[in-house]
Amino acid sequence: MYRMFREHNHLQVSYSLYHSVFSHKFNLGFGSPATDVCATSTQFRHQVRNDTLTEDQKKVISAEFILHRRRQRQFYDIVNRFGDTATVCFDMMENLVLPRTP
Repeated sequence: MYRMFREHNHLQVSYSLYHSVFSHKFNLGFGSPATDVCATSTQFRHQVRNDTLTEDQKKVISAEFILHRRRQRQFYDIVNRFGDTATVCFDMMENLVLPRTP
């Protein structure tokens, strides 16, 4: 990004100054993109890591998680069988309800 900044702005700015301004003034960071994970899968993962559970309880939770994963794969296999169609997925978790206006 520093190279692109210099190419487009034709400024002689040192990398340390660029990094300092970019980090402290804009407070931006970059990382790998987050992926959506099923809430049930996340719940199973947290339950298995719980230290207060017995080994038998952890085995039951692990078996339920394996069953859940198989159902997921089966669903996606069924969805992917239809090559002519398009599948659209919307993330509706943080939508705001707007009042009706005439």
